[in-house]
Amino acid sequence: MPLLLLIVFGIMEYGLLFRTNLTMSDATRAGARVAVAQPRNDGYQEVAADTVSGTLAAAGVPDDQIDLLIVYKADPTTGGLEGGAATDAAIEGCVDDCWRFEWNPAANKFTLISGSPEWPATEQSACGAEESTDYLGVYIRARHVFVTGFFQDEQQLSERTVMRLEPLPFTDECKPIGP
Repeated sequence: MPLLLLIVFGIMEYGLLFRTNLTMSDATRAGARVAVAQPRNDGYQEVAADTVSGTLAAAGVPDDQIDLLIVYKADPTTGGLEGGAATDAAIEGCVDDCWRFEWNPAANKFTLISGSPEWPATEQSACGAEESTDYLGVYIRARHVFVTGFFQDEQQLSERTVMRLEPLPFTDECKPIGP
């Protein structure tokens, strides 16, 4: 009987862990989708943060487990910072081309704590071929607290999604970059 209970609790604990991780993945995808659909529009990073907040709140992720959100200019081949490392630590240490948000439990959403003027909406490359279009990344970090604590107390989770900015129609303001 004790072995059976241990197996059942293990299935329950790790099932909840996978659910939290999938929710984070869904939230980053939703935030990135909204942000890339608004190239060259001011406030795209706040819209992405609000979308991620709404997805997490709708899924019931506890407020005390959500830590950090970063919206950043991404490298399309690595998924990391453009011209930088692709590690979670590098993204969390970002100072250029990124916006950092922290979870505000009172407001039940992310609040901007620092932004970079290095990649304003007006400077986004959203014209022309894929190789001349910017990519945007959404990174989130949260903790999953285990219910029983039999296996471990908590697990740090992170998830990121990288998407290409939606191309804009060609106009005088939006001309292809390059030859």
